[in-house]
Amino acid sequence: PEGLKVFYSITDGDPFSQFTINFNTGVINVIAPLDFESHPAYKLSIRATDSLTGAHAEVFVDIVVEDINDNPPVFVQQSYAATLSEATVIGTYVVQVRATDSDSEPNRGISYHMFGNHSKSHDHFHIDSSTGLISLVRTLDYEQFQQHKIFVRAVDGGMPPLSSEVIVTVDVTDLNDHSPLFDQPVYEAKISEHAAHGHFVTCVKAYDADSSDIDKLEYSILSGN
Repeated sequence: PEGLKVFYSITDGDPFSQFTINFNTGVINVIAPLDFESHPAYKLSIRATDSLTGAHAEVFVDIVVEDINDNPPVFVQQSYAATLSEATVIGTYVVQVRATDSDSEPNRGISYHMFGNHSKSHDHFHIDSSTGLISLVRTLDYEQFQQHKIFVRAVDGGMPPLSSEVIVTVDVTDLNDHSPLFDQPVYEAKISEHAAHGHFVTCVKAYDADSSDIDKLEYSILSGN
């Protein structure tokens, strides 16, 4: 009432010294970066002090921090791997990728997508955009591709959106699905009737497209002997 000077100060609620108050005017300013994820709200206790008598009054100032999309999705694993037989049926689940986002909704909503076209690998698989579940949509062929690499991107719901990427490696195991093939349909040989026991006649040769059988072929005479 006497028109004496009043001084202002922050007495509590600013544990990281992110705010300051003008000693004379009472204007509060931000002086350090804010982070919604670590501290979404503040309750500052402000004191007004009579410059002559030291008498004071206090009031609370509630400060609510609004989130921005400043955190990209992070996959829970650095990479993913799976092994499938080339006999695996279409529709089989391969692996599920998962990412997390530190932002609040709707910024933390995540969708999953395959991107790029690497050796036609993506033609064999489908990813559920909401769950990250990858399934087989095309028959595998070990003789064509022994390994597939799937490139997956997780995109959050912020504006603008942020994203991160991960590689899923799928190894294909061989199945005995090819018969041996001789390198020619007919072999002919001539031999003298005087040939001794153990005389060389001819050599037949067969090949097998299955890697598991390539060195395990056995030959036998079925008839005509």
